[in-house]
Amino acid sequence: ELMFDFKRDGNYLISVVGDPLSLAAFKSLPSIKIEFSGIHLNHHKTITARIGSTLKLPAADFPDSEYAVIAYIPIDKNTVVETHGYMYTKGDIVKETRALIYKKLPQLPASPRAEYLQDFLTNLRWMDKANKMWGHAYGYRRYLDGLKNVFNEAEKLKNSDNPFDGLFLKPKKVDYKNGKTTVDKSWRIIDENGGDDFIKVSLERFWQDKFAQKPVYGASADGSDVIVLQVGDWPQVPPLEDGYYLEIDGNKIIVKGRSRRALFYGLSTLLDLLKQSLTIPNAVVLDWPSARYRSVLAGGTKISDSFRKKIEAYAQRRFNMVYISSDANYLHLENSESVDNLREMYDFCRSRFMEPIPYIETFGAGTLTKSLDPCLAEGIYHEKEPWQVPEDGLLKLKVPRILDCENTTLHIFTQNGDELQRDGDYKIISVEKPQIQILNKQYYHKKLLLSYDAVDFSKFIRAASCPSDPKGWELEDKVIGNILKVLKPKYLHISQDEAGALNRDSRCKARGLSNAEILIDELNHVHRIIRKYDKNVEIHMWGDQFNDFQNAAVLGATGAVKGIPRDIVVLDWNYVGVYHWQRQTTYNMMRNYTQYGMRVVGVSWWEPVNVMDIEMSGARTPRLYLGMMHTAWAGFKGGFLPTAEANWTGSTILGKIAF
Repeated sequence: ELMFDFKRDGNYLISVVGDPLSLAAFKSLPSIKIEFSGIHLNHHKTITARIGSTLKLPAADFPDSEYAVIAYIPIDKNTVVETHGYMYTKGDIVKETRALIYKKLPQLPASPRAEYLQDFLTNLRWMDKANKMWGHAYGYRRYLDGLKNVFNEAEKLKNSDNPFDGLFLKPKKVDYKNGKTTVDKSWRIIDENGGDDFIKVSLERFWQDKFAQKPVYGASADGSDVIVLQVGDWPQVPPLEDGYYLEIDGNKIIVKGRSRRALFYGLSTLLDLLKQSLTIPNAVVLDWPSARYRSVLAGGTKISDSFRKKIEAYAQRRFNMVYISSDANYLHLENSESVDNLREMYDFCRSRFMEPIPYIETFGAGTLTKSLDPCLAEGIYHEKEPWQVPEDGLLKLKVPRILDCENTTLHIFTQNGDELQRDGDYKIISVEKPQIQILNKQYYHKKLLLSYDAVDFSKFIRAASCPSDPKGWELEDKVIGNILKVLKPKYLHISQDEAGALNRDSRCKARGLSNAEILIDELNHVHRIIRKYDKNVEIHMWGDQFNDFQNAAVLGATGAVKGIPRDIVVLDWNYVGVYHWQRQTTYNMMRNYTQYGMRVVGVSWWEPVNVMDIEMSGARTPRLYLGMMHTAWAGFKGGFLPTAEANWTGSTILGKIAF
């Protein structure tokens, strides 16, 4: 990749064509065409320059303040690739953006929105100090509009006495009425189909915090000074799932939804208003989510206080699904303790209006078959590797481990093709740091040929499991069957990501299939097992191994996307959104599935710009885009609030950068 980082120096714009890593990839340094397109004005300019040269462009030739830059790089006679850049002509965009990153917010009244603005700034400060914008001008530019929005909102909040301005998730429609409503401790709660769920918990926590007592519950909605909670098919409620109706009218507040969860969202809005002020404007609120699937990833083998707090924080931000990764429990559901642990976690999630989803590793990183049986690790086949037998007959293989299992083991041949007999001509002393003792001394000082599967992932990203061993499918069947029969989930996440190697061991090679065919076959095998036990459970999986812009290319399995069963929802993780060319990749990655009619969930990480890109990508195919999932791998500090904002409101504080 060639990146352009232009600096303003007096009347000139200065840049070097290509960084040292880019230059090292070329045997010779060709001339390339570079196009500049003004982002605000219809101004274009094209130049040629040699890779490695320094550009010194007159600023007067570029009247627009911002330009999208495309360089066309000849790789060979028939191939030209594009790389993208950005140019700011008026000064130092990095300095301008950093000034806002470290600018202090004014003193604001306590509100969920004020907390969000501060969380956003805190996250960007961490990103800047951790070099997560890579010091590149375009990386900083992508946050500039959002930072301006932060401080504009802060000024509005500072001078506002309307608690609706302080809501984190802004309702889609608020119609104000005359007057205000003041709630005090005497107000009664009418929960017409009340239960022991997060609605009751939230009300009692609020009453205790504000009034140091429990709320008073009543049976009749008649009279005044009542908060009425109703579930039903009300004509006033938005027809979309999880939409709610909230009416604040002097001495009566009504919250309506078509489910307890929708009711909880309406109540959350009411309580967030009252937490700012017990006197709130009279209004009618209609609100609903922009995304149906609003999910997060959580883990653990037992319920804990930290797990409960995390789930409640997600629920309050209106996430409605949580993927529970708890392999130690899922792999042993014949054990009552494992079942009890999971059921307790699942019950708590459901009480907080979040649907728990089992998350298991059927193929890829940490695959369950390899976890349960080391013989099911993917070997790397060494076929008739020549070895000179030393004078003591001891062969020490230079790999970490070999497979000596039911369906794969070591074989030794003479140069004439005759196979030596195990325990007669040789024996395997150890499979870890493998050692082979030649017993028949007639082979000493002679050359032998060894065929074996080595478990050696020193040159690969991750260890993998073999997708071709029948014993692996027996284990898959057992684990998946237990999950579906015992837990009866509505959804099942089967992982399928980041395999370290594919089609490299003797079991796979014996089938004579391509890498893409192996990958498609193993996924369809998992699919058949699931459908044997449950015709209706919705299957979710990561998409990277089947994505030609991601790990499908690494695995040599491009085109495998066409073999994904169409009832599977693809979780499309796109974690980097700083650079311009990577933003285009984000768009193309989601299209990798939607062009075949597949439903997708965009998956975000710690980067707010990434959230904006996924939201904009999903908007291109609203029929297939279900929503966004937040992950928190590797302890990165980025908050989940930008994902929550995008899922509910359909937008982010960053706005939309269309270049």
